[in-house]
Amino acid sequence: MSAELRDEELERSFREAYRRPVPMPPLDEPALLSALAAERPPASSAGRPRWTGGGFMLSVPFAAAAALLLVLAGVLGGMALERRVTPTTPDSAQLIQFALVAPSASHVAVVGDFNGWDPRATPMRKLPSGATWTAAISVPEGRYAYAFVVDGRTWMPDPTAPLAPGDGFGHDSSVLVVPPGRSAL
Repeated sequence: MSAELRDEELERSFREAYRRPVPMPPLDEPALLSALAAERPPASSAGRPRWTGGGFMLSVPFAAAAALLLVLAGVLGGMALERRVTPTTPDSAQLIQFALVAPSASHVAVVGDFNGWDPRATPMRKLPSGATWTAAISVPEGRYAYAFVVDGRTWMPDPTAPLAPGDGFGHDSSVLVVPPGRSAL
């Protein structure tokens, strides 16, 4: 006998077994109802809805309060962790004055870790002398790499500040260290 034939025979016998009715004893309703009536409800139910899970019971109001407390603890814990990881609290920010002498430039911006390296985020303004560009921005305490973007295409480090290690993108940048201290704002 081939394997296919044996599989078909096995399948047919399973189908027949599932189609046969299962004998059930006759239902004795009065006995069932009296057994249910004799069951005692849990002592703490007192008619309130309950949630059960994992072998213990919680009232719905208690479960809702516990869930709210867990969410609140998560939010507060996340806020504390964010403060510890990124020190951007207003108390630690200081006003930093950036300046670049570029008399022939038509537009200058300062970019860095503090503004996402976005050339549109911190445009500088030309002083009346016509040679110097400046910008003053609030920067939280920490160590930052930054550079100037001249006329939208030339990236250059600050000639008056130390150079930062290479960024891997082919642009030189400078280092700014904002120490902890009182806010200058």
